Amino acid sequence: RRFTKRIHCMSNLSYEQRLNALGIQSLEYRRLFYDLVTMYKIVHNIFDIDRDSFIMLSDVSSTRNSTLKIFKPRVNASIRAKFICVRCINAWNFLPSSVRTASSIFNFKKQLKVCNLSSFLTVFKFQVPL
Repeated sequence: RRFTKRIHCMSNLSYEQRLNALGIQSLEYRRLFYDLVTMYKIVHNIFDIDRDSFIMLSDVSSTRNSTLKIFKPRVNASIRAKFICVRCINAWNFLPSSVRTASSIFNFKKQLKVCNLSSFLTVFKFQVPL
């Protein structure tokens, strides 16, 4: 927020107005977006890591929109709650099945951009239209 306020002629605008004028998303939104991209890479074994040590895919496949959903573990330590594989599970499971099963990272990002993720933003509940 401080950086956008330093831009000439924007110091009197609200943060949302500055983001709209610059055509950029809030830092919180960008973090969530790229957390979900990272989750896509983990779920689809694009990273060279043991997926099963990070996440547990839900085995329920008979319900609607259940493809590639992730089981959310109970978290006792607050530091564990901030781990990427815990903090963005709700947002991942919220995504439509067609987005979670996208054929490539490019298609995933393209479909993710049109999803309304504002309910997962805590500080600024708005998205700049792209």
